[in-house]
Amino acid sequence: DIIIYGEDGAPLDPEVRAFDTIINPDGTQTLELAFLADDSGFFYIGYDASFVDAGTSWTLTMENLVDDFAGDDTTAGVVTAGSTAQGTFENASDEDWFAIDLTAGQTIALALEAGLFSSGDIRLVDGAGQALIGRGFTTGPNGQRYLHFDAEAAGVYFVAVTANSDTVGDYII
Repeated sequence: DIIIYGEDGAPLDPEVRAFDTIINPDGTQTLELAFLADDSGFFYIGYDASFVDAGTSWTLTMENLVDDFAGDDTTAGVVTAGSTAQGTFENASDEDWFAIDLTAGQTIALALEAGLFSSGDIRLVDGAGQALIGRGFTTGPNGQRYLHFDAEAAGVYFVAVTANSDTVGDYII
């Protein structure tokens, strides 16, 4: 396991853990962990190697994850009826919005398909951020989330997708 510690040496949120284990073609393993710091400061990474053979080498690589889409009406994300859009839940509280232009009387069906290590909720909101369709979605056979909407008025609406509490990863709407 990979553990993140704060400046005081105490482990941070126990929900912060390796979210993906990849078996590489050469038989080695890659553990991936996503961490969102609430405050600036020093953090420490610990690795529990009690389950590996003595003498096993490992490499630590870090990268800065940048949110792909804003979670409000300033988003650069756009989706149109009949198309798809891809995004990433960079952390377990990530919310991404996608603008969608609808005409009065138009009916749309929205689906959220998340990867093996991610899941989420999907809803439709107006420009003020008010939910037009809450979390009353249906779940498909492969874990997809579906909802339907009949636009009463023409305008720009927003598809909001939100990560669940302990998952990160890619999704498609």
